[in-house]
Amino acid sequence: MAKAGWYTTQSEFVDAPLIDELPMMMECRLVSYDSEGCRLVGEIVNGAPTSPCWMKSERSTRTSCPHHL
Repeated sequence: MAKAGWYTTQSEFVDAPLIDELPMMMECRLVSYDSEGCRLVGEIVNGAPTSPCWMKSERSTRTSCPHHL
């Protein structure tokens, strides 16, 4: 991640990092997985825009706004 110039923040809701430079985040918890049919079912536990284009927050202060037109 660091080689790509991306930074992460640990999620408060799931055991996974959030990528700070992405404009949206969605955190999911695994509900079930069918390996025979490769079907994954998840529960969305948190989601929000993270880009400074749409909001101001501590998490987004390290990013410039590549999505601003």
